[in-house]
Amino acid sequence: MAAAGLRLDRFYAGAPSCTPTRATVMTGRTNDRTGAVRVGVAIDPREQMLSQAFQQAG
Repeated sequence: MAAAGLRLDRFYAGAPSCTPTRATVMTGRTNDRTGAVRVGVAIDPREQMLSQAFQQAG
């Protein structure tokens, strides 16, 4: 991706614990919107993951 002009060199945690932060990274949305508000709570299955969006975009 860096060769094509996309370089991700900064990262800010979306929450103070791992599950909500992972949800923000995987969806691009705040953890409040994903449903994963604390450790052990799953991401809402209706959420679209960034990986899915990237795959659809080619």
